[in-house]
Amino acid sequence: YWLCLFWAIQTITSIGYGNIAPVTAPEFAVANVLMLCAGIFWAYVIGSLVDVVAVSSKLQNEYVARMDQANQLVKNFQDSKLPESVTGSITGVKASKRVRRFLTNQKEHSTKNWMDEGNSLTLAEEFPTLNLLSPELRKQCALHLTHSYLETVPYLSSKYLSADDQAEIALQCRTLEF
Repeated sequence: YWLCLFWAIQTITSIGYGNIAPVTAPEFAVANVLMLCAGIFWAYVIGSLVDVVAVSSKLQNEYVARMDQANQLVKNFQDSKLPESVTGSITGVKASKRVRRFLTNQKEHSTKNWMDEGNSLTLAEEFPTLNLLSPELRKQCALHLTHSYLETVPYLSSKYLSADDQAEIALQCRTLEF
């Protein structure tokens, strides 16, 4: 029986019929176990390699599709030169170049899956400890984390909003990784 099983495993795993072969029944049993383990390990290695190639190919295809969409977007821009009050402080750089650079940087530097449409986190998702704190302490921590950002937006600044209002907004803010 061990000899038949040995021949079958040797044939199925394509290990081959080498010059060195087991002779006794225990040798055949050990050879069968080793060949099965080696075959399972090899199948795992091949499967892992195929998975890596498939995922990287999928991400590259999605990146190319996003770049195609970006190219279509910038192709439909009406005004080639917008006033600086609209474009912000970055002058001399075309919007089309900024869009493409944004997508490329997002792909290269993102720690999350950059293809996710929901590539953003609330403060509580980014810092789970906030959920453990009391409401007042949570608001205070949220302000510490986002105050400098809120102050850059005039209607969210402390000039127009109280610290409590700013904290409520801070807890609802979502970070976008790019």
